[in-house]
Amino acid sequence: MSAYQLLPCDLLYNKLTAPRVRELVGAISDLGCTIDIDTMVECRQCNIAATGGFIANHQGLKEGEYRPRIVVCEDNLLGSHYVAQTLAHELVHAYDQCRAKVNWQSCYHYACTEIRASTLSGECDFIEEFDRGNFGMRAQHQECVRRRAELSMQVAESCKDRAKEIIEKVFKRCYQDTAPYDKIP
Repeated sequence: MSAYQLLPCDLLYNKLTAPRVRELVGAISDLGCTIDIDTMVECRQCNIAATGGFIANHQGLKEGEYRPRIVVCEDNLLGSHYVAQTLAHELVHAYDQCRAKVNWQSCYHYACTEIRASTLSGECDFIEEFDRGNFGMRAQHQECVRRRAELSMQVAESCKDRAKEIIEKVFKRCYQDTAPYDKIP
């Protein structure tokens, strides 16, 4: 197989050094949560319509231990750019888990971290929206973040029917929370 035919999982390890990924890993460490990016990321076939997922703490951990997992779904990634974007999205969840101890059973917490992940990962950058055929100039980034957060919440059975309503309730506060960045990167 030539270097131009790499599968997304083969590309994963090249993307662990992407600037946004490195910045988020550093920010998590700065909060005092130790992560080993090489062992926390698992790349596999997911057989669902997602590019990745976040597992706050896998089973078998003691109370207070911090060892989240990130799953990258190779069957839905179109190339290396999407691997880095997916890692950044999931690392925002890892940052939020470390900083705020997200209650994943709360639809409000879940909506907030999805808003932040969509805002900070780059998935709603102008070029991404342009490629999706979304050309609106007025508040396009915010509309993308709302849409992407709602899509992400569809995997939570207890939240999916109320996702849009909950996102609207927490949107302003969560969208404006750009930590660990000073502004939206």
